[in-house]
Amino acid sequence: MSRIVVSEFITVDGGIDSPGGEPGFDRAGWAFQFSRGPEGDKFKLDEVQKADALLLGRKTYDGFAAVWPTVKDEAGFAEKK
Repeated sequence: MSRIVVSEFITVDGGIDSPGGEPGFDRAGWAFQFSRGPEGDKFKLDEVQKADALLLGRKTYDGFAAVWPTVKDEAGFAEKK
């Protein structure tokens, strides 16, 4: 049986909108203003690498679908289908 793993970008006070900087939000891009450091980056990569599938919202899916076929990365995350 598979496990469900939730991976979110969320602030301590509950902010979740536009972590990557999408236009139209007051605090867009907040997630990339802070460094997780090498250990935090490895934790997040390991977390998504272990997933058998990704469940995305419509807007996130649209963003992924627009660029995913052309993405290449050393970690191999872009190779996941």
